[in-house]
Amino acid sequence: MNKYKTDVEEKMKLFYDNLSEKDKRYYAGVEAAKFGQGGIQYLADILGCSRQTVSKGIKDLENKGLLEKDRVRSIGGGRKSKEEKYPNIDAIFFKGY
Repeated sequence: MNKYKTDVEEKMKLFYDNLSEKDKRYYAGVEAAKFGQGGIQYLADILGCSRQTVSKGIKDLENKGLLEKDRVRSIGGGRKSKEEKYPNIDAIFFKGY
């Protein structure tokens, strides 16, 4: 298996670190697909991610995962607003007003 030069590996890592989670998977999957056996582990080592991330990227690409361009995370992800978490917060603080 041919490997990238060290300076190319460093640039790949810099690029990878600036991508969203989904794009990281896709990029790792595309790069690993260029190699035969050992490509998944090689890319995981270069990019500092798990082999599962690279494998999932490959599977996402095979299943046409690139067509889902709207969201990076699932709906409902992230921190809930204070109003959602404490629906009666106004009643507690503004009792006398």
